[in-house]
Amino acid sequence: MLEVPDGHEQAIQIGVWYPSEGLPSERANAAGQRLAINSQVMGGVHPLVIISPGNGAGIEAHADTAFALAEAGYIVASIAHTGDTVGQKTSRPSKWMIDRPRHVRRTIDYLLEAWPERSKIAATRIGMFGFSAGGFTALVTAGGHPNLRLASQFCNRSKGELACRLAMTRDFSSKMVASRANDPWVSDPRVRAVVVASPGLGFSFDKEALKDVQVPVQLWAASDDRNAPIASNALIVQKNLPHPPEVHVVEGVGHFIFSRPCNPKREPQRKRSCVSPTNFTQEEFHQVFNNKIMQFFDLSLPQ
Repeated sequence: MLEVPDGHEQAIQIGVWYPSEGLPSERANAAGQRLAINSQVMGGVHPLVIISPGNGAGIEAHADTAFALAEAGYIVASIAHTGDTVGQKTSRPSKWMIDRPRHVRRTIDYLLEAWPERSKIAATRIGMFGFSAGGFTALVTAGGHPNLRLASQFCNRSKGELACRLAMTRDFSSKMVASRANDPWVSDPRVRAVVVASPGLGFSFDKEALKDVQVPVQLWAASDDRNAPIASNALIVQKNLPHPPEVHVVEGVGHFIFSRPCNPKREPQRKRSCVSPTNFTQEEFHQVFNNKIMQFFDLSLPQ
């Protein structure tokens, strides 16, 4: 666990996976992974991938994807978004929506400028993976400028949408909040490719909002997603991106299929994301999922 300075805000917590020749310890994290904690990064320079998990999720929400990328030679940093992470859901949506992309930039700044292993990072080969609210974060980081008026209008007529039921757009009717949100959203041109899985708040992105997203995008969606329904989120993003993304729709599954596989008996706090449909093995799917992500980054972040 590392701490990233965030100006006058509380420091950002991140976890970093990386290729190493060190010997792994026994079960080093909640995901049950055997990791070579505090070992040096393997020699050479490595591409970097930033992970932004979903609303209220923590560093290990996509630990299997981080591990797979590290085994393939990537350095991976997963962010616990301050105010919107496990055990610390203290920020209103109008704050964390704006804070999250800044957290990404601060994390990249830290890893390239202050991390003791910074010389091992290929600074021109940086990608990002985002799930749900993290998908929103990835799109903003890549140059997206969400249309908050459009989002509020959508929620006024689509009250069944989870993001609307949770009043994620309500604050933007406040003049003070709207004024803050009109400041430039924090994008980062160092991010050269993004993977977006079940993006939340996709309905806030029209063509104008996404016109500056000029990097390659791999877009994942679940056909039976009730948290970020495909029609009002992923398909809107797909339609409005300026360049066609690489699209994967997983049939017959829900929102949390893209989170790391887990056992509800071992991790009762994650039981809602541990459920897989009949005749569907999340572990087997994640082997395919992680391989597709690696292939995408390999092609999009060439040496």
